[in-house]
Amino acid sequence: MLTRLREIVEKVASAPRLNEALDILVTDVCQAMETEVCSVYLADND
Repeated sequence: MLTRLREIVEKVASAPRLNEALDILVTDVCQAMETEVCSVYLADND
């Protein structure tokens, strides 16, 4: 699982834009965890 996590982190880090990074993160984590749903919440601390 740690190898898979490392692969996901590398893919997310190489994404050129935030929306692409989030898409990769959600898709790959969902697949790795074998779930149907995954969400990411962003906090705006302004």
